Amino acid sequence: MSKYHVLFAIILVFLAFAAIYLNGQKEEFNCDNCNIILIQITVLRADHVGYYGYFRNTTPNIDNLASKSVVFSNVYSQATWTLPSAGTIFTSLYPSQHGLVTQESPSFDKSFATFAEVLQNNSYTTAGFVDHAHVSAQYGFARGFAYWDQKGAFEDKRFPNETKYSGIEKVNGRAEDWILQNKGKKFFLFLHYFNLHAPYISPQPYLNYFDPSYNGSLNTYGKLESDIQANIKNPNDLQHLIAQYDGDIRYVDSEVGKLLNFLDKEGLERKTVIIILGDHGEEFMQHGRIGHTLYLYKNILHVPVIIHFPSNAHMLVNSSSGLIDVPETILKIAGINSPLQFEGIDMFNQSRDFVFSEYLDSYSIINPSEQLIVKYWNGTDFSKELYNLTSDPNETRNIYGLNPDHDDYLNSIMSSYLLMTNHSYQNIKISPLQPYP
Repeated sequence: MSKYHVLFAIILVFLAFAAIYLNGQKEEFNCDNCNIILIQITVLRADHVGYYGYFRNTTPNIDNLASKSVVFSNVYSQATWTLPSAGTIFTSLYPSQHGLVTQESPSFDKSFATFAEVLQNNSYTTAGFVDHAHVSAQYGFARGFAYWDQKGAFEDKRFPNETKYSGIEKVNGRAEDWILQNKGKKFFLFLHYFNLHAPYISPQPYLNYFDPSYNGSLNTYGKLESDIQANIKNPNDLQHLIAQYDGDIRYVDSEVGKLLNFLDKEGLERKTVIIILGDHGEEFMQHGRIGHTLYLYKNILHVPVIIHFPSNAHMLVNSSSGLIDVPETILKIAGINSPLQFEGIDMFNQSRDFVFSEYLDSYSIINPSEQLIVKYWNGTDFSKELYNLTSDPNETRNIYGLNPDHDDYLNSIMSSYLLMTNHSYQNIKISPLQPYP
């Protein structure tokens, strides 16, 4: 046998082993006989999760799960607040397509299938437990669920009473009762937590967990973000506010840990896919404001997505994707074909060059390297911001206009998304110093 035949044989053996390995990997991420639990945590920034590199130990339980899960490091929300973001997670449509863009929006159109309906139609027993009105039946979120629980969803969460403290505890308690009654069936369970939202109040020891020596006067009790911002008098107040938010995350993480222990005790972790994600993030004066709704900056769009399989398969996925891709990915895991309406991709096998997001007449395209933000204002013009996220991760220097050819390239990508979502778009060049209202 010549050396060429030997080399050819080696190549064939290598390709055969590679095919077996890749097929094994693919099977690891399929679990058509598994239960599925999706946990949506409102206002969870990716960069405040320990496994995503945060300097504080905010999420020891989630981090432990992430260490034996598939972690998606560059996922971006399609919206800046819960209602449109949840609409996208449920329908795999952009906010302007599913229509949940204001609190006055009606339920999304009955012609739109939710991924919960698809799972229910494929023999999953379905249940949802939610903690806020923005993920309630009035907007259509209960569709596809045999059991839907929104007790406490319409209570005012601004006040640090039993309701605020125990929202996640009550959600998990009722969900665990349901699980005990249905654990013999193949089920899909949706859980929504609202505890991280302003006023960033959690029970002790978590309220002062990361800033126990603070002696200032900042009090967030009963306040909205704008009221909290008005009461910040100095940098120590702001750092204390961030520490309160982090303490809130630590509290939520502790309750997630209790839920994971319950699943393990009941023998369910060995046959359940567990998905944890944030629906949007939060800003703490990085761009002159506390909160999330109005702006499309990375701090608000970048969210964690962690998918745990019974096999404990661990992988870090650095490619870009959006929350719009989560329902498609869930159905792929379950071995179910998705509806034609779905705009999402399979996050295990596909990626996006840019991820599109929107808030009313503001739009963004983003990937780990750069972000273009466009705002339609004054009836006819646009303001545009472009940030190099590698050299300027905090988005402090607008470089739009410095490289017109690259600007044109990004404008063409933005135009394609806006055409797809039935928005009009004009390529109007303006000074890179144009203020962003």
